[in-house]
Amino acid sequence: MSGVQARLMIAVMVAIILAGVVHIAVGGDNVVKFITSPFASDPYWGVPKGGIVIVVGTRPEVIKVAPVVRRLKELQVQVTLVNTNQQQIMTMQALQRFNLDAVHLPSIPASVFAEGPAGIAAHILDSTNTMLQRLLPKIIVVQGDTTTAMVSAMAGFYNNVSVAHVEAGLRTGDFQNPFPEEFHRRVVAIPASMNFAPTPRSRKALLRENVSYKKIWMTGNTVVDNLFDSLKKPVPAAATALLARIEAAHPGGRMVLVTMHRRESFEQHMEDMCDGVLKVLERVPDAVVLLPVHTNPRVQATIKAKFPGNNKRLVISGPLEADIFPFILKEAKLVMTDSGGVQEEGVSLGKAIMVMREATERPEGVEVGNAVVAGRDKHKIEKLAVEILTDKAVFDRMSQTHFPYGHGNSSIVICDVMIAHMNGVESKYKPEWAPPNEPVVGHQ
Repeated sequence: MSGVQARLMIAVMVAIILAGVVHIAVGGDNVVKFITSPFASDPYWGVPKGGIVIVVGTRPEVIKVAPVVRRLKELQVQVTLVNTNQQQIMTMQALQRFNLDAVHLPSIPASVFAEGPAGIAAHILDSTNTMLQRLLPKIIVVQGDTTTAMVSAMAGFYNNVSVAHVEAGLRTGDFQNPFPEEFHRRVVAIPASMNFAPTPRSRKALLRENVSYKKIWMTGNTVVDNLFDSLKKPVPAAATALLARIEAAHPGGRMVLVTMHRRESFEQHMEDMCDGVLKVLERVPDAVVLLPVHTNPRVQATIKAKFPGNNKRLVISGPLEADIFPFILKEAKLVMTDSGGVQEEGVSLGKAIMVMREATERPEGVEVGNAVVAGRDKHKIEKLAVEILTDKAVFDRMSQTHFPYGHGNSSIVICDVMIAHMNGVESKYKPEWAPPNEPVVGHQ
């Protein structure tokens, strides 16, 4: 081997090692040795420091920050997306669907999940704290009300990083509904220097908690940005196939989209919700229920026990991918859900929505007439759903399109405010002045 060839081989080997893992064949005995780069297991290797870090851990967070990430990249702002793996499989699927690259923090062991919210919070706080100390961002962005959002905001505070909260100010006034999300949102508001409230009501809730009006921007909800962006694209083949399956279940039938997954709905409450759904199928002959089942084992166990699979008008599927869901929602006649984001999306598409929760932190849908809060009582669920599907006047009233959560431009305001904050200047979007004695309505 010549000196030039030797130097070339060394250069190639070094490049491959720095990239991750290299397989080196040794001698003539065909023995293969594996040399692992010290950088292969370091999630921060090659990740730029500074800029804006956006933290997600669940599928809804990915859906709602995707427009913000895209906008920042369009503006050539340094942004790093970080995944805490709170919902490992569903989060990874959503990231792939939106073609988003992320730094992945250590997975959460099953033993930690078994400890419940406190164990999960401790794990994510530790990994997020390490991430901030390695990446040294100027802003950490959290979204919504998850454990990831709460502890990431805490980590930001502990590391003197400015906290921005997307979807701030949603409140029910009841720490048990939703649990533990109501508490999470309250905690995030304390360190946040940028609170992006989607509606006037959420803005007023923050003011009532003595958050300075100078830290609040009313933006609309980014879920609407993502909803409208998704519907501009061609219908995915998987959505077409699922709609065909629903049509085949009962040609000419009316689709009822059902989602249930919340912690406070587990076991008996969810069983009652399922009983209500079965009664709707029994009493409304042309109803076809689509039930995408969440990956949570407790949800799956309940669904399996309550729906043995002998009803042709009940279509059970896995979780709907983020790019498929808008097209399915668009075709639904009634949405029965304990989700939060689905309420916002449904109202923006003019859907009749039954909220299967004791309270909602998104009362705007109720106020404009699209949504009704049914609770989790099976008899009330049955009564209200049957009324919506059989009384044309009720159905028509609840199927009008309204935009209480914005028109799809929330990310524009959010990004401008954050960029101005990083640069130490004022955004062209000003916080709306709030008089000291501004009355607060709702959520009393």
